[in-house]
Formats: sequence, C-alpha cells, structure tokens
Amino acid sequence: MASGLDIWITKPEAACRIDTRTWRVTIYDTHGNVLQFAGILYADVKADYAHTAVSVPPGRYVVQAKFPGLRTDRAIVTVGTDEVVGVLLFVSTKGPVSPPQCEIAIDEVYGLRHGSGTSPDEIVVAGNAFGCQEIVVTIHCDNHNFRQTTNVADDGSWTATIRAPRCHCDRPLSVTAECSHDPNCRTTLAVPSLECRGAPGPVVH
Repeated sequence: MASGLDIWITKPEAACRIDTRTWRVTIYDTHGNVLQFAGILYADVKADYAHTAVSVPPGRYVVQAKFPGLRTDRAIVTVGTDEVVGVLLFVSTKGPVSPPQCEIAIDEVYGLRHGSGTSPDEIVVAGNAFGCQEIVVTIHCDNHNFRQTTNVADDGSWTATIRAPRCHCDRPLSVTAECSHDPNCRTTLAVPSLECRGAPGPVVH
C-alpha cells in the first residue's frame, strides 16, 4: 500500500456536508513550496465533486483548496509509511485568505465529433468564474487561435462550444479563458492530448 492523502471539501459553513462542485487542491511541503513528487506538481489538482485522492511520500504537508471566490482553511497533515490519511477541508464564507475580486477556472475540455475522422467538429470548454459576467475563451492549436465569447450563469458556471478546424483529437492544445472587462483575470490550461467524444445527437443548422 502506498502513502497518500484522501481529500474531501465541505460545503461553505457546513462541516458535516461535502460539496458537489469541482475544486482545485494544492499541496505544500513544510517550506511552503508546492509538492513535486514522481514527476507530478501538486498544484491546482482537480477535485471533482469536492474529492480527490493522491499518492505522496511519507512526510508533513499543508493542504488547501480553492474554488472561484472561495478558499478552504489550510490543513496540516502528517503521512506515515504505507498510510493513507483522510483530510477534510472546511470552507468558511469569510475565508482564511481574501479571495481575488475576479477568478476563472477551466474544469473540462473535450472535442465533439459528429462523424469519423481525426478532427473534432467542435471543442467544448467548461468552467467556473467569480466576479466576471462575460468570458473570452481562446483555443490555441497548430499555431492558430479560435475564439468565442460566452456568458457566465448565475451559479458561476460557463460553457463555450467552439469550431476549431485546425485542432485534432489526441493532439495537444491550450485554452485561455479571460474576463472580457478585466484582462488581468485569466487562466490558461495546457491539454496534452485532446479527448474526443461522439456527439449526442444530430447537428441542427
């Protein structure tokens, strides 16, 4: 059995309830540096439904998670040899760290293919945002940029569906999401290999 952390994140101000959103978890060593182990940098690790499990070497760590507009408390945890330690991160609505006025996260990127071939007909990018109402999403692949503007829903979620004919399935690309009224509020995600899925139904033009 390998050593590891089993990390859960609560609903804001509800210590007995687990959240259902996608958070990002960062693990630090005792010197305040982001943990790097076995070629993995443990920064902004995706935690779907507020949960993730990771392998770490024995040691002491500081764990914190973020969601646009929210931060968890920091947890200090010690992991022994061949031990998996559970970590429950509490979310205070006031927050231990003042969140930025604007923040964007990219949670999912995948291609939609309506037929056969190596190129997706569309690329779907989805995420969450805080403090921003309109986001400009740009896909970079094969030295080309493909851009679309999308609105942020009341719950903070956003989705952009972009035609990017130069992109290919199983090839790398990167995605940038930028708040249209604040160019300093942006994030970029590198996708090493684009996953492509079959479209759910016929295309209506």
